[in-house]
Amino acid sequence: MARKINLPETKGEFKLIGVVNGVEKQNYFTEINTKRSGKKMNILKFAVKSSKDNNVQVELKGIEKNEVCFYKRPIEGEKKGTVQKVKWVERNTWKEDGYRLIGINVGVTKTIDAEGNSKNDNKTLTEFDACKYIKEHLEDDRSVFIKGNISYSSFKNDNGDVKRSVSLEPNQISLCSKPVVFEEESFEEENSFKQTIIFTGIELDESDKEDKKAIVEAKIVAYNSIENATFVLRNQRLYKTFKKKLKPYTSITVWGKLLNKVIKEEVVVEDEWGEVNSFDKPKSTFKREMEITGADPNSIDTDTYSEEKMDEALRALKEFGEETSVNSNISSDDDWGTSNNSQNDEDDEW
Repeated sequence: MARKINLPETKGEFKLIGVVNGVEKQNYFTEINTKRSGKKMNILKFAVKSSKDNNVQVELKGIEKNEVCFYKRPIEGEKKGTVQKVKWVERNTWKEDGYRLIGINVGVTKTIDAEGNSKNDNKTLTEFDACKYIKEHLEDDRSVFIKGNISYSSFKNDNGDVKRSVSLEPNQISLCSKPVVFEEESFEEENSFKQTIIFTGIELDESDKEDKKAIVEAKIVAYNSIENATFVLRNQRLYKTFKKKLKPYTSITVWGKLLNKVIKEEVVVEDEWGEVNSFDKPKSTFKREMEITGADPNSIDTDTYSEEKMDEALRALKEFGEETSVNSNISSDDDWGTSNNSQNDEDDEW
C-alpha cells in the first residue's frame, strides 16, 4: 500500500528479559483467514515476567504474502546492500551466498556446536512461520531476551467509540544463556522502551493520592495513520521540565519502563455461611502503563510535526478514506530524567 502521509514515522522500540508465561492459554496461538485478502494469518500472544510483579504482554502477527525479501550486505566500495525478492513458496528453499531473509530472528531451541557447547539454534523466519515455530518450541518458565518494535493502532467499535491499542511486536526472541532468577541479589530488571513522540500536553493525575503521576498526551505517526498515545510520568523534576520546556507539536525522544502490574484487591474472608461464592470473588485486574523516566533534549524538533503539517497529513488521510484516530547521554540528575543507558539510577521523589 502506498504511503499517504508525507511525515516521517515516529518509531518506538522495546527490550525485555524475563520468564515466559501464558503459553498454555487457549489464545496463545491463533490461525485465521483474513477477510480482505482471504490469506492465512498467524497470531501469537504470550507474556514475559520481567520482575516478581511485572508481566508484559507481547504479540507477533504474520500473514501469507506473495513474496519475501532477502538482503545482502554491501561489499567494499558500495554504499547500499542488495535486496532480492523471492516467491513466497520458495522462502524456505531459496539460497544464494551472502543473502539473508528479512524476518524475525528466533532462537528458542538449543543445539550443540563443534566444541560440544550448548547454544541457541538461531533461525531467521517470516513472521508467519515464526508464530508457528515458536508455538511448537517455546515453553512456559523459559528465560528469554526479546526486542522489537512498538505498534500503535485504533478502530471504531459498533457504538462509534474509538478503541486504542499498543502492541509490542518482537523482531528477536532468544533463550537466555542463564535462567532469570528474581530472588538473586544480582538480579537487575531489563524492561525498557524508547519512543519518539509528538508532545501535545501534560497534566497531573489527581485520581490516586497514593500514586502521584502526570499524564503525557502525545501523537504517534505510523505508516498510514496518526494515533493518539498516553504515557505516565512520576518524576517530579521531569514533569516540571516537560511543563516548562515543551510546547504542543514538539517531537522528542523519550524512554522508560513497560508496566503491567496486578492491582491488589481486598480478599473476602469466608463467614459462618461458608466459603465465598466463586462468582463474587474479586478478580485480578492489571494496570498497563508506559512510564517515561527520561528524555533527550537534543532530539527536540519543533518544525517537522508542526500543527499545520499534522493537520495537512490528517486531511490527506481523510481524503484517501483511511481510518485515523480522532485527535494519539543524559545523566540521572539532569532535568530530563534518567539516562537511557542506565537501569538503576534513582529519580527524585515527588
